[in-house]
Amino acid sequence: MKRLDPANTALSALLAAAALMMAWLMRAPGVEARLPLTIERNSVPIEQLDQDRTVFERQTVWVDRLDLAHAGQLRHPVLGRIGPAEQFFLDLRVRVQVPEARVLHFEIESDDGFALELNERRVCAYTGQRGLSSQRCRALLEAGEHALHLRYFQAGGPAGLRLRYGPSEDGPWVVLGEPSPWLQVVAEPR
Repeated sequence: MKRLDPANTALSALLAAAALMMAWLMRAPGVEARLPLTIERNSVPIEQLDQDRTVFERQTVWVDRLDLAHAGQLRHPVLGRIGPAEQFFLDLRVRVQVPEARVLHFEIESDDGFALELNERRVCAYTGQRGLSSQRCRALLEAGEHALHLRYFQAGGPAGLRLRYGPSEDGPWVVLGEPSPWLQVVAEPR
């Protein structure tokens, strides 16, 4: 029986470890899929949120939280840039659970326009183009499940979108997707 050469064994082990390390480093980043963002590229310039859509490309991106206002881009801290650079609509449709009846305050930061609907009723909106700005609104929600629909559009230039909520105007504020005692996103099958 032939003896193994210690130098060759050590080199083989080192190469195997390097291959495993490279495979681990090349894996795609991932987050817990809680919020499905449907992104639709529009074939004509977008002037305002409620205009007719002329969609030529559609994709769904799952994120863990709706905090996408970083460095003038629609950017997630882990996943990186979300969607194309311009001329797209984004829709988020989720079910949320409210444990007890209460008024919830919402703060939406957007660059460009948005509309927040709860149970198919528009709660607040800014439908035109603008730089990154925030808007607050509130809604009385009964205990139980509710449909939340956030619509957004990006015409061109810098982009950003963040949705936070809290029990009062002074917070504390929680980014949609993070757990809180006031509202939970109901898990949807992926």
